[in-house]
Amino acid sequence: LQSFNPRLKKLMASLTMAGGLLRPGLAPCHMLRDPTRQRFETSTKLVPPIKARGVCLAQAWGAGLFGRKPKNPMRQQTDELYDLLTTDAPTTKSEAKERSARVRSLMGELVEAGGAYDAKCMQGKWQVVHTQGPLLWEQIWNPFKSSKGSPNRNFQDFDVKSLRVINSSELRGPDNYVTADGRFEPEDDTTTLPKRFRAFIQEGNVVFGETVIKLPIKGEGFFDVVYLDPKIPLRIFRGNNGSMAVQIPESLASSQ
Repeated sequence: LQSFNPRLKKLMASLTMAGGLLRPGLAPCHMLRDPTRQRFETSTKLVPPIKARGVCLAQAWGAGLFGRKPKNPMRQQTDELYDLLTTDAPTTKSEAKERSARVRSLMGELVEAGGAYDAKCMQGKWQVVHTQGPLLWEQIWNPFKSSKGSPNRNFQDFDVKSLRVINSSELRGPDNYVTADGRFEPEDDTTTLPKRFRAFIQEGNVVFGETVIKLPIKGEGFFDVVYLDPKIPLRIFRGNNGSMAVQIPESLASSQ
């Protein structure tokens, strides 16, 4: 039992004390083969499960029968991608090339894996930490498009209740930026990834300190949520033309 979850170990110990259901030395994945006597076999050989009673405790634990949710199978790749995109930039061209190739590879694995859609990963202000191709609002209207390698940041701020979104790109630091405001809506009730949204840009602003200049911009497009992990947290969007953007919450990005 030493290699198993301590909560599972405690549960099995309590069962043993409560009624002798488990004998010392029992392998955790043994099946209940005698439902009339309510006893587990102590043999080290696995036996076939019995219908309605053949329950492997370790398997039940992993399946969430005791309140534990299955772990994201892509957590390791998500962790690695997060670390690559939030640590200091490479100091040499060869290191930058190697990191870029690894980022692309990890993104491909995560997008292919898909998963379940979680609306919590759409709420709030998130910062773009990596892009492949132009962002959606840059495709619609891009006179202030950020140059590659620029220290200026890009954000998306979603409100899932009002279905409003504010896209913003810094021009010269946080006090000078351009916004593209509008609404978004899911294309269907899909609960798995990729999940598609329609985006409608309705207005914009250029902000220079306390000066705000209205921009008469409008546009429409779509984007797909192709991967997300609420535990890290990290998400990947895909735009109209196949461009990709990796985002993390602004509160985490600012602390890096």
